[in-house]
Amino acid sequence: MDYTKANKLIQYNLWANSLLMQWVIAAGNAAADTEVKSSFNTLRNTIYHIYDAQYVWFLRVQNQPLLHWPPSSNFNYTLAQFDIVLQQQSNDWLQFIATLKPNEFEQTIVYTNTKNQPFETTIADIITHWINHGTYHRGQCITMLHQLGFNAVGSTDYITFCRLK
Repeated sequence: MDYTKANKLIQYNLWANSLLMQWVIAAGNAAADTEVKSSFNTLRNTIYHIYDAQYVWFLRVQNQPLLHWPPSSNFNYTLAQFDIVLQQQSNDWLQFIATLKPNEFEQTIVYTNTKNQPFETTIADIITHWINHGTYHRGQCITMLHQLGFNAVGSTDYITFCRLK
């Protein structure tokens, strides 16, 4: 992976999260907090989980400690406020990768997971992982929106993003 590829993937993530948040905001608070069968029981919990993953991986690549899990446990944001926080997290990633030298994408990061198990992963693989992780959970959110009767959604597929650029 190089800067150009990492930047495109993170730009895609920012675009897809922004679309998702537009739909969640349009669906409203009641929909965001209605329990639905899924990995996480509400839309709000699922979008918070997307943030949590991006955030924890961001801390890991910067060798920063995770002070509590999940990071969103203290959130009290409106959906619109959270949208800004989520966008900022992607922008933080864009700023971070801009500081990397070409060979640093293959740098191995040593970290422990939330169960305190040790691992080693390259920055490139970490970026690929959390982008894919977000894609998975955005798909769940779209399914949840449909289940809640909100059908004014579109595609957050990577290829859709590529076609728009």
